[in-house]
Amino acid sequence: MQRVEAAFQLDLRVNYRSSFDRAPGAPLKAPKSKPCCADYPFEIRPLSAEEGGGFLISFPDFSECISDGETVDAALKNGREALMATMAALKAKGHPVPTANAGGVASGKFVSRVPKTVHAQLTTRAKAEGVSLNALVLTFVAQGLGRKGRRV
Repeated sequence: MQRVEAAFQLDLRVNYRSSFDRAPGAPLKAPKSKPCCADYPFEIRPLSAEEGGGFLISFPDFSECISDGETVDAALKNGREALMATMAALKAKGHPVPTANAGGVASGKFVSRVPKTVHAQLTTRAKAEGVSLNALVLTFVAQGLGRKGRRV
């Protein structure tokens, strides 16, 4: 199984590189059938100096598709090319192309069960801070996600 995945990833890299072989200035062409690249959500994050600088783009619907660029615009352009190559490679290998937002669109709401003792501690802390329990938990989550070096 691991060899098959490695071969598939190699094909993606080859197809990604071949997308640069088009004539300079030639427009990028989206696949003729749906889905279109513009329909897929993406995430862009800055790369640290240790990572080489620039910006990294990834597509939640395609775990194997990432790209980068020196600027946000370059990352977007390169990401679009990588996404088109990834979709072409999936089709060529007979694999299904995920639909846009196949992982679902985040509504901004989730429910979590916690032990009664944790719930009591959070409630006490929220009262002491003069905020709602939801506001307190949201603050803790945001602080945790915002810590440098932590990645979800």
